[in-house]
Amino acid sequence: MLTTFLIDQNETQHLFEIDLYTIADTLLEGINYQHTRIIQIRVSRIEHFMERVINKLFHMSKINRNLFFYEKKVEFDIDKKKGYEYVLFENAMSLFAPIRKLLGDGPNYIFHMHNDFNSNSKTKKMGIEIASMAYRILSVSQYINDRFIDVTNCQNEKCRILYNCKKIELLIKNEKCVNAIKSKWGINNNDFVFLYVGRINEEKGVLELAKAFKKFKGNAKLVICGGTWGTEFRKNKYLSNVIKTLDNKICSTIFTGYINEIDMKKFYSIADCVVIPTICQEAYGMVMLESLNYGIPIIATKSGGMTEIALKNEVDWINIDNQMVDNLLNALTDNYENSVIKKERAILASFRIKKELQFNENGYLNRFCKEINYYE
Repeated sequence: MLTTFLIDQNETQHLFEIDLYTIADTLLEGINYQHTRIIQIRVSRIEHFMERVINKLFHMSKINRNLFFYEKKVEFDIDKKKGYEYVLFENAMSLFAPIRKLLGDGPNYIFHMHNDFNSNSKTKKMGIEIASMAYRILSVSQYINDRFIDVTNCQNEKCRILYNCKKIELLIKNEKCVNAIKSKWGINNNDFVFLYVGRINEEKGVLELAKAFKKFKGNAKLVICGGTWGTEFRKNKYLSNVIKTLDNKICSTIFTGYINEIDMKKFYSIADCVVIPTICQEAYGMVMLESLNYGIPIIATKSGGMTEIALKNEVDWINIDNQMVDNLLNALTDNYENSVIKKERAILASFRIKKELQFNENGYLNRFCKEINYYE
């Protein structure tokens, strides 16, 4: 999405001629830009299968490396004679060093950091390489910026913050659409809807949410939108534990699997409260931004970059500690019993976030150019 903002705005401003190397996707077929050439890198099912087998063998042999055919094909396909002025890496740490080796010292290398940065030996090594050789490191939050500097000892002047953003828009609730999606998923009109959006895994705190919802007393449904890995929804040990924990509340819980961005709006339209129970440190928090934008009450943990998006009085914040489940339950109950007050607060937060230019897609290219000193 962020890359789309850049190339869309570049079409009208024409600041760059862009070669975009990306994973092949049928959604890209027939899309043409005047100032961007899209090079789709195709990886076959057999190659994906080989990746899984080889990487599993690496893991079993305790070899700290991974094989990805996509990265190898980018290295092979990239135009080495193009004379690029800038090379932008979207969170692709393992591609940085080989691409820089191929293209040499000519381009200005920019790394856009989206994920939390840990200090294991492999990641730290790649981070130190990026810190020493990149012209600019752009992070999606102050939290990620500070983490990168702390782990790599990167020079502060190289590191800048470029917040994630989204298209600021109203959430129009079409009654026919709302009724249709409620009917499809067995949600009654008098059900209070708690919505979780994201992957179903340990670091996202879905189990803690299940423990809290199991104790919740009220007429409510918990809708969990997300896969167990990417777009996949497969039963695994963690999901089984979540289902077992819900116990008698499993009948009031809906697992939709992965939902694409367009259809996700339909689920936001039926939500009375969004719950973000992350127990890791979030790099940013796009669900937080979307929920604020749509004016939906929010319960969230005090996690990483999320605390940079919402103000203290706009969200029911939960500490990540041994009281988390009880505090989640209290917040669920509070939102259920005081829904009118919570909705009024959320609407005020929506007005505020729409005025925050740093979170708005408009001007994203200009903010990017400012942070790389393009205009100087």
